[in-house]
Amino acid sequence: MRTLCLMLLVALAGCDDAGDAGDAGEITLDFGRADAAPDGGVDAGRADAARADAAPPDAAADADTPDADAPDEGAPDAASPDMGPPPPPDHPLDALPEVPFAGPYGTRTLAVHAGTNWAATGLYLRAGQSASITAEGRWQVGRSFVGPAGNPALGQERGCDKGGLVARVGLRFEDAITCIGAAGEIVAPRDGAVYVGMIASTDLGEAYGDRLQLDGYLDVTVTSDGATAPLVRVRDLDVGALAAIESGVVELVGDHVIVATTVAEVERDAETVVAALGTLDAIWETEEALRGQGPFRGQRVRFVEDETIVEFAYMLAGNPIRCAPDLLHGGPDQRILRAGEPRTDIWGFAHELGHVFSFANGTWVFQYNNVEVFPNIFTINVLQTLGREAFQPNIETYCDGRAAWMADGDYPTFKADPFLQLCFLMDFTAAYGWEFWQAFYGIIDETPNEQIPVGGNPEHANTWGFLRDAFSQAAGEDVTPIFEAWRVPLP
Repeated sequence: MRTLCLMLLVALAGCDDAGDAGDAGEITLDFGRADAAPDGGVDAGRADAARADAAPPDAAADADTPDADAPDEGAPDAASPDMGPPPPPDHPLDALPEVPFAGPYGTRTLAVHAGTNWAATGLYLRAGQSASITAEGRWQVGRSFVGPAGNPALGQERGCDKGGLVARVGLRFEDAITCIGAAGEIVAPRDGAVYVGMIASTDLGEAYGDRLQLDGYLDVTVTSDGATAPLVRVRDLDVGALAAIESGVVELVGDHVIVATTVAEVERDAETVVAALGTLDAIWETEEALRGQGPFRGQRVRFVEDETIVEFAYMLAGNPIRCAPDLLHGGPDQRILRAGEPRTDIWGFAHELGHVFSFANGTWVFQYNNVEVFPNIFTINVLQTLGREAFQPNIETYCDGRAAWMADGDYPTFKADPFLQLCFLMDFTAAYGWEFWQAFYGIIDETPNEQIPVGGNPEHANTWGFLRDAFSQAAGEDVTPIFEAWRVPLP
């Protein structure tokens, strides 16, 4: 399967050296520590509680703290054995509005967290239709607060002041946005679902953790006579009932992922859709177990179709994960709604999730030599853990270049070949087990980007030297001999 080379996009973003490590998203924040970002604790539908959570830290400290042992009013009763385990609670950063399948959208208010990677409004507009949007409250950017209009001192992105409320139709990569601020209108340039959120950086920058330092909520009110784009929980899915959705689009909500698709595709894959979302959730859970934390502060990861990426990628990591149309509409061994079937290729889904898990705390410079390599540590772990090694591309062949490299390969070949580097990394798995990677990512969680060196002589030796030292710490012994056996340059 073709997968995105994110290093190409880093280069396009102007990230040429360590000093540019934060340039993928240009909002001026500390680029990398999830543990420094205050966590919300609010259901996205509770606007009043959301405002309280967005209060300044001192005010929040003085507020009454609910009893941790008190039952959640919205918590479901314990599931019976026949029903299976109850679903996990919704994440505070998830926006999951409830809208009807038919009829005009009307007016709805939702609490939008600054850290949410594009909040679904549940609204669907045809080209030329419009929606009016108002907002109140304030967001937090680092130690500063911004209202819905944003702050021009933070710079602009796609014509809007950073930190401000914007809206967009669909989630195409780096597509146009509409500046909303405290009040505005969006007119749909084409058919699509409407999303809102803070404009913090480029879409690429969001993949690298540009929202990790953002906090606070706005109350956003959307009014339109357009149709709806319902979000339907897979646990409650009645495929037959989806025919009533007038827009023909639906977002399927799993425990950890969302798939934005069409009613027609759900109907075509009616027999496999529930298992498919279950498989995607299982991939997420397996990667979380290896990484020790979820990406995007734990909010659900959305998969969407984006035909504009096909000139340079098959899939594009981030939130959303953007997919070529074939992954929604292609053959039976490609489609995401058949991910649970043994012959369906899930390498790409695991790989793209591997990217965002690998960047989960915003630290990514350790992958400067080739960012396509570390995600496949997660991919192989997923395939082994879920028993899905059969029918998957690359699983039997990723080490085919090992003998030639060991004989007389040169470094440019090693650097350019993600599978050859994967073969190198898997030697550490063979020697120390999967626990090695859990320990390594524990080290990464304590290491901001600016502490990771790049460059060196030979080329990239400094970054490889950092990895040698971190690997040695994770292994509990000096791993220099493995680096030397592979002739990996060291300082």
